[in-house]
Amino acid sequence: MNGERLIYAVGIADIKELTGIEFDFKEFKTVPQYLYMGSIDDNDPVPHSDCYGDEEREIFIRVIGQTWEERWEKAMDVYKEQNISAIFKTYPNVWHTITDTMQKDVINFLKSNIK
Repeated sequence: MNGERLIYAVGIADIKELTGIEFDFKEFKTVPQYLYMGSIDDNDPVPHSDCYGDEEREIFIRVIGQTWEERWEKAMDVYKEQNISAIFKTYPNVWHTITDTMQKDVINFLKSNIK
């Protein structure tokens, strides 16, 4: 992104080094994706060392955004720029939980993508 090498878990630049397998971007674009969160969920994993190391955290903040709101918007932009079909849904007034509505939406998404 912007010439930055995004290592795992920020990106996939080193995926072959880690797994021995090339990332198949064409195949990735065929995978149905439903990404969601609550609009008032402030449980941000980036600042915490139990989720990311210093290097990953620094890349997240410098390249993708300081706040989860910035990173959420950036993710939507990247998916759109790369023509990746995905549903991004923000649930209003929802905290760090899964509501009945969210659960139903995910189930419906999965059902609609069963092949």
